[in-house]
Amino acid sequence: MEAEMHLGGRVDRRKAYFFTDDAEALEMFGGGPVYEYGQWTTSCSGCLETEDGHPVGRYPWDEKAKCYVGSGCEECGYTGKRRDGWFSPATLLQNARPLATGESAADRSQEPS
Repeated sequence: MEAEMHLGGRVDRRKAYFFTDDAEALEMFGGGPVYEYGQWTTSCSGCLETEDGHPVGRYPWDEKAKCYVGSGCEECGYTGKRRDGWFSPATLLQNARPLATGESAADRSQEPS
């Protein structure tokens, strides 16, 4: 995987990665040339009334999404919640050891667990 070659170790293959050498993007996001895209479910800002980040009124809590569910509007497709995402500097898997000089991620994937 290209992200593993750039970072020199194993990455979570369930995530989406992108590469850049754009100086403006590097300054805005910080970190190196490899970024991962993270997504999460959040309460809809169009139909969930909040004050200082806390719901005003009684809104149901969605245990699976870990957010309050608004009353529904055009912004969220009448679901009361929406998907959000952000790019952040990519990281290696927690227990991954760095690749040795000349070793590729493909070589590492052939090792027995």
